[in-house]
Order: sequence, then C-alpha cells, then structure tokens
Amino acid sequence: MNVAPSDPAGDYGFGVRITDFDGHRRIGHGGDIPGFEASLFTYPDDRITIAVVANTMGGAKELEQRIAKVVLAANPPASGRLDQAPAPVPRA
Repeated sequence: MNVAPSDPAGDYGFGVRITDFDGHRRIGHGGDIPGFEASLFTYPDDRITIAVVANTMGGAKELEQRIAKVVLAANPPASGRLDQAPAPVPRA
C-alpha cells in the first residue's frame, strides 16, 4: 500500500508507517531492492506480527495482506487496545 506521508490514511516516520488495515491498527515497513521484497507489520491490538521476505520483485506486500486477512479473521479481537488503560477489576 503506497500512502503519502501527508495522507491522513497513514503516517510515516523513521522508516515505520502507521495505518489501518480492515479496521485493525497496523505498524510496520515494507520495501524492495532489485530482486528482493520484504514486508514486516505488527497488529498491536491483536498481538500479531507478520513478516514476509521474497527473493522476487513483487508479492511480499500482497502476501502479507493476504496472511493478515486469514489470521485476523481466525483470531477474536483482543480485550482492549494496548494504548488504552485496562478496564477496572470488579471488587467483591
């Protein structure tokens, strides 16, 4: 996914992009050089990280997204976002 740093759909800094993927926060980086491509993204609220390294041009970014769709659909949402305070524990 190519999102300009100024685009509100994604922020970019120090080589890391923060975006939203199918309603899930996503933090990571993808890149390529001739003959190689890689994609590394963490879904912090779901406590999942996906890394794809390819010895070809093209495919790593799309494969990471395909894996994410399957993994995120198979795992129930986490109890809360990591950037939110935990819910208070009920007292007896």
